[in-house]
Amino acid sequence: MAKNPPLKRPYLLVLTTTFPRWCGDTLPPFVFELCRRLTAQFRVVVLAPHVSGSQRCERMSGVLVIRFRYAPDAWETLAYSGITARLNKRRSAWLLVPALLVAFAYALCVLLRRRPFAAIHAHWLLPLGLLAVLSRVPTLATAHGTDVFALRGQLADALRRYVVRRAAAITTVSEALRQRLVATGALAERITVQPMGIEACHLFTPGFRRNTHFPHLLFVGRLVETKGLLVLLTALTAVLEHHPKVSLEIIGDGLERDALITQTKALGLTDYIHFVGALPNTALPEFYRNADLAIFPSLIEGFGLVLTEAMACGCPVVASDLPPFRELAEGCPSVAFFPPGDSAELVAAILEVLANPAAWREATEVSRRFILERYDWEPVSQGYSALLQQVMKHVTD
Repeated sequence: MAKNPPLKRPYLLVLTTTFPRWCGDTLPPFVFELCRRLTAQFRVVVLAPHVSGSQRCERMSGVLVIRFRYAPDAWETLAYSGITARLNKRRSAWLLVPALLVAFAYALCVLLRRRPFAAIHAHWLLPLGLLAVLSRVPTLATAHGTDVFALRGQLADALRRYVVRRAAAITTVSEALRQRLVATGALAERITVQPMGIEACHLFTPGFRRNTHFPHLLFVGRLVETKGLLVLLTALTAVLEHHPKVSLEIIGDGLERDALITQTKALGLTDYIHFVGALPNTALPEFYRNADLAIFPSLIEGFGLVLTEAMACGCPVVASDLPPFRELAEGCPSVAFFPPGDSAELVAAILEVLANPAAWREATEVSRRFILERYDWEPVSQGYSALLQQVMKHVTD
């Protein structure tokens, strides 16, 4: 009997808790964008938690997406909104953690019995990297930030070291994450830096800018405490003394939205701030192009792709002086930094940019060239594809 011909494209299983829940979703799409670019080389299957309104199984741009149930509809609230932020905000959310982990592990076992996966790409070392290496399938585990900075303690460090030791390959999206892992005892030689990307060639591009007669500021990101929006609100009260008609648009959603709106009213900033809400990635370039300045006042950051999106669109940036932001902006002259949490220094940085807008706009041309070279999806996806090919050759003990 003739043998079946080998598959032209090997099966790749992607584990994630952040993925578009439906077409046009407002969640950060970086896992999806990488997956769809890998479909030319692999048969990509994504395993992610279910959420009310999402389909259990569907194809998205050639990617098979399977979503598992871990609770009744009304209770499936742990993923997709920043798991660590939700756990810190609501202690009752911890009751969902065992259900999520058990359901994820069971769904993973079922999938591994049904398809001959050549490799697993697990996004976030904990818990998904741990589940992946325990399956004994060759694994690439990628650290994104909260799985390193937010999950602390001896147990978390020990579990991360185990994942680093057992995975076929480990990547971090920034050098700062790599250094943090090494500082907790992980083997430095096993970890490489491989960032996520943005669509800098065709989506996040400079373009027509709406003319305004007053400074227009922009924030894009999740509305959680670590993004530092309270620092920005405080700074805006001082900026108004110099620019009485300044405005700020806040794009995003999160657990702190109501608290931020309350603080906006308390500071008397209601007329100057517009909470836009969450938007799909494709809607963001127009906002970056029309802004005089994008501000990212994070207190903690794992990577920060929004910084690259702004620079790719020709928008000057003010950002917290954090290692991931410094790394992203290396060689980019259109970024001004300030000490994290320091509202007075943030005011000074904002005023510096607004004092000479033409020069800062000109500087974005240089920044865009760096972004195209380092963070456009074409070179980024090629790097991950090559790494996954190597992982598939790995044989577990």
